[in-house]
Amino acid sequence: MRKVLLSVVLSILMVLNFVMPAMAAGNTENNTTIISLAETSSMEISVFSSNGERATNDGQPFLIKQYDNGTVVQTVEGTIGGNQIISTLYENGQMKSERVINVLDRVQKIINSDNAIESSTRAATSYGGVLGHIIYNKEYGSNIEQQVTVYSKITSRDSEGYVINGALADTLSDVAGLILSAIGACIQVPSIAAQIAMAIVLYYGGNVIGDAIGVTFTENVSVDATHYTLTGYHAASNYYTSGFDGVERLVKTTSSSAYNHWFYEGFTPHTWKDGDHLASNIWTAIFGRAFPYVKEYC
Repeated sequence: MRKVLLSVVLSILMVLNFVMPAMAAGNTENNTTIISLAETSSMEISVFSSNGERATNDGQPFLIKQYDNGTVVQTVEGTIGGNQIISTLYENGQMKSERVINVLDRVQKIINSDNAIESSTRAATSYGGVLGHIIYNKEYGSNIEQQVTVYSKITSRDSEGYVINGALADTLSDVAGLILSAIGACIQVPSIAAQIAMAIVLYYGGNVIGDAIGVTFTENVSVDATHYTLTGYHAASNYYTSGFDGVERLVKTTSSSAYNHWFYEGFTPHTWKDGDHLASNIWTAIFGRAFPYVKEYC
């Protein structure tokens, strides 16, 4: 019954992710998203660039602000991949309490790698299967349209499992901060950390607003990753480029198959045409001349 409930909650949250304009709005400098928690409550998550003013570690710093009636009632600061989060509660505009939560005490990570795809010599040395072709515009003063074949190869698959533990005194923002610290580099989109936190807290009957969730929990979150290498081939010169890497990640909770969100990093079979970035890199690798832009993909 609980699994059914969580599935429904997750489905609702997925719909809200698409229909709430505030959640989709972002700050290009700080990557800020706003999530509505109730009629008068909201959560604001900002992830700062690594060279921003708040950058103190190797990872990207983040700041979570929880509002009630337009007033900040809590902040949670941390770093993606960091070991601690700082949770501060406010009352009437004044700091009420502050505590430091060790991420490693609350989140355990398990990685299961499956590199069987590389077990054979043929698989390890080939360029994979044909993904498609890029036809470039004619260069100035030339009548030739250059064509390149793009190959895609799966290099490895990882299954990253995270066991997240919540305490009675935690708030929703604390849980979101723990998740963002642990798997923020995987999910890329800050609002997804908040959605996972909301789903878990609601599943266990906790409060998503107020000073504490009021429940304890141990929940599994999994991130399945498929790593790719894409290669360009110019038949006229029989030239293969070096590989361009990317990864596709599927974020899900083990207790519900409804929560399936894909996220892409680098060059993958689903993103290789985006913005002509791969096409430009391949052109430069092969020809080393000014990019004439893409005529078509086929």
